[in-house]
Amino acid sequence: MTAQHFPALVLAFLTAVSAPFQLVDNRVFVSVHVGTPVARMVVDTGGSDALDTAFAKANGISAKFAGSATGAGETRVAMGKAQVRFTLDGVTTPLRTVDVMDLSPIANALKLNPFDGIIGYEELRDGVTTIDYETSTIRFNDRWPAGSTSIPFTLYGTIPLIHATIDGVEGRFLIDTGDRSAVTLYETFARKHGFFARPDLQNHVITGWGLGGPIHSALFRASSMRVGTHEVRGVVARISLQKSGAFAVTDVDGSIGGALLKHFAVSFDYVHGRIALRDVPVASESCEDARAPLSQECQYERHAASP
Repeated sequence: MTAQHFPALVLAFLTAVSAPFQLVDNRVFVSVHVGTPVARMVVDTGGSDALDTAFAKANGISAKFAGSATGAGETRVAMGKAQVRFTLDGVTTPLRTVDVMDLSPIANALKLNPFDGIIGYEELRDGVTTIDYETSTIRFNDRWPAGSTSIPFTLYGTIPLIHATIDGVEGRFLIDTGDRSAVTLYETFARKHGFFARPDLQNHVITGWGLGGPIHSALFRASSMRVGTHEVRGVVARISLQKSGAFAVTDVDGSIGGALLKHFAVSFDYVHGRIALRDVPVASESCEDARAPLSQECQYERHAASP
């Protein structure tokens, strides 16, 4: 199909874009043309548009130094800025300013190669995006699912923030499709509500790798995670032990990531600040992201939550 160029508002509201994705390590990978070359990129509601330094260099994309950035790791990472266009399903975006940073530590630690970049907030903010984990399809500028129940969200910076409940305790959770785990509690919230006193707690486990380094955590199995009218039982949750970076903040209580989200088709409507979830069948699994004995028993079980 010949690529077409659309003004931003027309692209946002009239042009439907659909593409298959691969789910790798609970992350949504899509193939996107960046100019001419094809990049393998993660769709990340927790991030902004970005390219890997090596990909940019190999394809002649020049970047100007723009300081440093922080992620879930504890070390700041040098960052540049470049201007590119993305093409997906025959539709080309307006010129974008994207971050350029070294993503290879994440790719190497989690065996995600190639990991060429991130599709983030800038491609999601103007309409409805549906990630259908059942059909492995992502639809940008989608229709809002008819008859769905909306879960309202606000933005924490550029990241959707909702109210959810874990083991009867309500908190404010980010929705982060770039986070491989099911649920992460931030330390201040976890200490306030006694999660460190759980008898099944497994301390000091590396549960992932984010921008800036490894994620140090404590693990436990939550009896119940309730999001809107949906309840998921037997979730392996982690408590962040990070001392700096995105997982060390105190004004948000935690995040919900891909290991839980993949049990749904998830629609994000940034214009109206709402999310919709639809249950999809998922095979039983061992929650390999936990990398601990309790992961051997982890079976996610969905239930309709009572009002």
